Amino acid sequence: MSSMHWAPLDGDRYRAVGERAVYTITHSNEAYWLDARDRYGFTLFDLPVRGKHCPTYPAAQEEAERIDKKRPRVGEMSCV
Repeated sequence: MSSMHWAPLDGDRYRAVGERAVYTITHSNEAYWLDARDRYGFTLFDLPVRGKHCPTYPAAQEEAERIDKKRPRVGEMSCV
């Protein structure tokens, strides 16, 4: 189970900080992949979100989609 919290940034932006990845959410519901603790170990996508992810590597995208099918979806983010 991922422990996720929201940390306010400047203006209307918030960081969704989880055990595996860090996202920035804006008022227009755009998610930017900012940082991950283990890019090559596929431990980046432990946030229960609906929509696309913003991976750097195609294999990471495939792994994210595989993991997404196994968890209930809450919230909604879209990748730009």
